Amino acid sequence: MQHKIEQFTQHQAEFSAGLHQLETLDKEIDRQNKIILALDNEIAEFEEQGKATNGQALPDSELFMKYYSKEREARDKRAGVRQFIKQLQHNRECLTLDLSETKRRLIHAHSDLVESAGEKIIDEITTQICQPLANALQAISLSEGFKADLRNRENILRKNIDPLDFILTLFMQKLEQKGVKLLNQKDPSILVYKLDFEQLDKIPDISPIKAQQLRQALKQGE
Repeated sequence: MQHKIEQFTQHQAEFSAGLHQLETLDKEIDRQNKIILALDNEIAEFEEQGKATNGQALPDSELFMKYYSKEREARDKRAGVRQFIKQLQHNRECLTLDLSETKRRLIHAHSDLVESAGEKIIDEITTQICQPLANALQAISLSEGFKADLRNRENILRKNIDPLDFILTLFMQKLEQKGVKLLNQKDPSILVYKLDFEQLDKIPDISPIKAQQLRQALKQGE
């Protein structure tokens, strides 16, 4: 059980860290895109200034070359920023694929943990209630009130009802109604190991086959 708790905790930490890294990448991509917009404005301004210089009665070649040089410098800088954004987007796609795999492992670890905890608790409860339950079922089945109620139900439904099956059905309904409360009281620590579905929804569900295809495409595009 401890091993499963450690696995879940590890996958949860990996997913949270990866998600934080993804958010950091998104912010950086957004920042670089704003730099692109600023450079676009600079380039347009240098172009206009260069045209205005050429359009003068006495063109100033030195001033024109100054604006032209600044324009080329801004264009080169913009090209570098675009290349950087391309690399950031590539990293983001790779990280998203990694997170989709971590997401699958996290969900599986959570299911395994809760299932194991539930089985352990149910085994303990079953051991404790088996004999008292058998005694109670026998007492109920032999009571005149139960027999009368069962006959009335058979008359209404116009079919025979197995007494033991009927009692067990009622018992399971009651158990289901109180099951979650009972489990929480038995082992409140289970509530600590829960999934953050808001975080999980930030990462798309990608099948292993599809993820492999996407990774291959990313490698070919490098």
